[in-house]
Amino acid sequence: MGRYVFKLPDVGEGTAEAELVAWHIKPGDLIEEDQHIVDVIAPALKRGDTIVCDRFTDATYAYQGAGHGVSIALIDALARFVHGDCNPDLTLLFDVPSAISRERLTRMHLRGKSLDRFERETQAFFERVRQGYLARAAADPARFRIIDSTRPVADVRDELAAIVETL
Repeated sequence: MGRYVFKLPDVGEGTAEAELVAWHIKPGDLIEEDQHIVDVIAPALKRGDTIVCDRFTDATYAYQGAGHGVSIALIDALARFVHGDCNPDLTLLFDVPSAISRERLTRMHLRGKSLDRFERETQAFFERVRQGYLARAAADPARFRIIDSTRPVADVRDELAAIVETL
């Protein structure tokens, strides 16, 4: 079985709206995220499995919406179309102020890590993204757990373990 790979344009080659649509829609109107929900997530949930994703639609609201200014109404419409009512029960938000995030990225880059196009964004972009995430958390506090990730890794790991233990 083959898999279609859609290469997204680099930053500056397209609008934020075009990027959003490119992330969600493949040729032939096949929706990759929707297909993943249908093929993997929905059957697993039906079996009673626990699903862990490293990101879901909250990232789209934060990065494309808050970060790049894409219309929330457009994101809402695409989210409804792509995954309907399949939404996370719990979202872990690893919160770090944008200045600390920038410092960490700079250290990683100085050690030889290549930064991706999001990591190369400005501190102002990261602050908008952070505020976008925090606004989503404030709007749905029953679903979100905000984890202060300015602390040592061991402390963050302990808090994460305590949260996961309650599941």
